[in-house]
Amino acid sequence: MSDAIIIALIGGVVSLVGIGLGGYINYRLSKIHRQINSRMDELLKMNKASSRAEGKLEGKAEEKEKQKKSL
Repeated sequence: MSDAIIIALIGGVVSLVGIGLGGYINYRLSKIHRQINSRMDELLKMNKASSRAEGKLEGKAEEKEKQKKSL
């Protein structure tokens, strides 16, 4: 083989390795992105439930306070 062919083969292999590495990194990042999104959805769901429960407790406390004042 001539030197030009060997250099071209090395360049091709390096290019393929680069493309493969880029694909692998993209795959891992999308997996991490999905994990973060699902955890964020869970956090928002729990925060919504917690806030709703706090609101109900505050509403009941206000009603009791109004009843005490009216008596």
